[in-house]
Amino acid sequence: MFGIQEHLMREVSGLKERSLGEEMDPVRSWVRNVGVVDANVAAQSGVALSRAHFEKQPPSNLRKSNFFHFVLALYDRHGQPVEVERTSFVDFVEHDKTGEKTNNGTHYKLQLLYSNDDSGAGVEKRSGVTPAVLT
Repeated sequence: MFGIQEHLMREVSGLKERSLGEEMDPVRSWVRNVGVVDANVAAQSGVALSRAHFEKQPPSNLRKSNFFHFVLALYDRHGQPVEVERTSFVDFVEHDKTGEKTNNGTHYKLQLLYSNDDSGAGVEKRSGVTPAVLT
């Protein structure tokens, strides 16, 4: 009665364990770890955003308790789209030191993907940036 379970346990224990990195495409795992730079280093190297616009605006009657959706398109200095790879919440804006009027603002940290302008072969540059306040 338990012979089937023992047989299955032997098959499972014989499987080779692989880490997630080994199962990923080698090129993708290489790109994931290459070229991550700080925002200050990125600005000095010429990697920067030159244009941003709302493709979908937040609602005009926004309140503190509302959930809302918006789409913001980002472009580099060559007019190529910049992709937001990762976001993480940093803090709520309560007493902003810049003197700007911010109602219900939030700070987010972004990791941006810049396209490779020379060969068009895909993503080459990455930048970790803390952007302006979203209000």
